[in-house]
Amino acid sequence: MPTPDRNAQVFFRSCSPQYAMYLKRSLSMPLVTDTPAKFRELHRHLFQDVYDWAGKYRTSDLVVDGRTGVAPERVPLAITERFHQLEAMDGLRNLSADRFANAAATHIAGLQEILPFRHGNQQVTLLHMAHLARNAGHDFELSRIDHDLWTRASAKAAVNDERLMSHAIATLFPEVRTMTPDQARREVLELRAPALGEISDRIDALQAAVKTGAGGGLVTRELRGLREEKSALENDRQVGAILQRIDQAQKAGA
Repeated sequence: MPTPDRNAQVFFRSCSPQYAMYLKRSLSMPLVTDTPAKFRELHRHLFQDVYDWAGKYRTSDLVVDGRTGVAPERVPLAITERFHQLEAMDGLRNLSADRFANAAATHIAGLQEILPFRHGNQQVTLLHMAHLARNAGHDFELSRIDHDLWTRASAKAAVNDERLMSHAIATLFPEVRTMTPDQARREVLELRAPALGEISDRIDALQAAVKTGAGGGLVTRELRGLREEKSALENDRQVGAILQRIDQAQKAGA
């Protein structure tokens, strides 16, 4: 006999006193929710015994914890665009746990900005996130969630600061996390260009500060360090050395 997904049980316990009914629902709960239709189906499946509009987008304005969702007529297009972005990122697959947390924070913050359903947005969104993590090959436990932290993270994300949400998501992974050699190689190569961009932007800002006389000793030291870091990233020999170490670690069974 099938057993409920562990992450689903966290949600179903929060639905007391209908826990037994929802627990039964979990036996046939959708486990892939990477399209708007599948996302709506998850909501319908969870709430079909409670709301006659389960699985349907809201048709009225909604405010949750001080956050106002998009206008109801914009919900379908906003959800479609959000899931197009998810698809463009391959459903957050092939990412290390930390990169998954960062990417998932952006995705979840986007869903929270939309607030597609009249009720149950947080429950469905958390389960959806757990599906993405599991289907990307990660251990992920919603039972670890700190609801106070999540509420604060959601408030921060609403003003375009996703750092606390990234942290909140990262806490749902086992404390000891590993990265496969393939993930390490991919991240060395994929993160190189955006890292160079961020460092270059920071260097430009510091140089502008120095020109206006706003730079002191700390600024000068930071500028020197950033230039050295940029030089290291631009050096193909150093990047090659990192990739070589990854290969050596793989051959050694690490």
